[in-house]
Amino acid sequence: MSDSRPRGERRLQIVGLLAGTALLAVGGAVAFGSPVAVLRAYLVAWAYWWTLAVGGLGLACLHQTTSGRWGLVTSRAFEAMARTLPLLGLAFAPVLLRLGDIYPWYGVDAETLGNRAMWLNPQAFFGRTTGYFVVWTVLAWTVSSWSGRRDSAPKPEQRSGLIKLGAAGLLLFVLTTSFAALDWFMSLEPDWYSTIYGALFIIDAGLIALAVGILTAWSRRDSAAMREYATVES
Repeated sequence: MSDSRPRGERRLQIVGLLAGTALLAVGGAVAFGSPVAVLRAYLVAWAYWWTLAVGGLGLACLHQTTSGRWGLVTSRAFEAMARTLPLLGLAFAPVLLRLGDIYPWYGVDAETLGNRAMWLNPQAFFGRTTGYFVVWTVLAWTVSSWSGRRDSAPKPEQRSGLIKLGAAGLLLFVLTTSFAALDWFMSLEPDWYSTIYGALFIIDAGLIALAVGILTAWSRRDSAAMREYATVES
C-alpha cells in the first residue's frame, strides 16, 4: 500500500509532463500560423488559473475577518492558492510583451480614444498590472504567515490583528480585482462597458476557489490532520 501511491504519483507526473509537452508543441506550431489566436487563447487559459488564485486570496481574507468555522478545513487550501499569484504574474509576461496582438486599443491615437486614452495606454496598463501583483503577493504572504504563526503559537492579540488584516485585505482585494478585470478582459472590447463586470469576476473567483477548497479538503479527509474536521457536517 505504501509503495503503490508514490508509483502512482510518479506515473501521473510523467503523464502530465508528456501531455504538457505535446500541448506546448501543438501551441507552438499553431502560433506560427496564427499568433493572435494563440495569444487570446493563452489569455483565456491564464484567466482561469488567475481567477482560482485570486479567489483563494479573497476567501482567505474573508475567513480571517469572520473567524468562522466554515473555513477551518479549507483555509490552508485558500492560502496555498493565493501564494501562486507571483507565478501567475510571471505567466502574464507573454501578454505584456504582445499587447498589440491582443488589445485593439494598443497603438490607437489619443484623439480617437478620447477620455479613455489616459487609461488605455501601454504605460498605464503595465503600471497597474505591476501594482496589482505587488498588492496580491504581499497580502497573500502576510495573511498566510500570520495565520501560520497563530496556529503554531496562538496568542490572544493575534486574533484581533488577523481580523484587521483580513478586513483591510478584503478592501484591497475587491478594488484590485475589479480594476484588473476591467483592464485585462473588458478592454478587449474598448467600446463596450459594464458597471458590474468587476463584481461578476469577484463572485466567479470566490465560487471557483471555494469549490476547489472543498474538494481539496475532502480528498485529504482520511489524513491524521483532517480526519476530525473534514466531515459532511463541517
